[in-house]
Amino acid sequence: MKKKLIRRYVVNRKLYDVDGGGYVNLTDFKKILEEYDIQVIDTPSQKDSTAEILLNVLFKNEKNAEKVLSSAKLGEIYRHGGFTAYINYLEAQGKPSCKAQE
Repeated sequence: MKKKLIRRYVVNRKLYDVDGGGYVNLTDFKKILEEYDIQVIDTPSQKDSTAEILLNVLFKNEKNAEKVLSSAKLGEIYRHGGFTAYINYLEAQGKPSCKAQE
């Protein structure tokens, strides 16, 4: 999959598609995710904020009734200490996880 760099300007919280040369709204961002592996870098700190932005997109999908995960599954993830801990739990149980695709 092709890679795409997105910059997030901390001051105004806007996302900027470096290659496409324009600001990105949520709808645009979802389309980009279908075609590209993205990396989101905060400006000026240069911190990688990819995971945070992807979690925000998932949250907004849930909030807008585009159910990605059921309430029961979200509760299970929370009880295991969050997404990272849940993935580690799945791997310890010998179940496939997202990491297998990396």
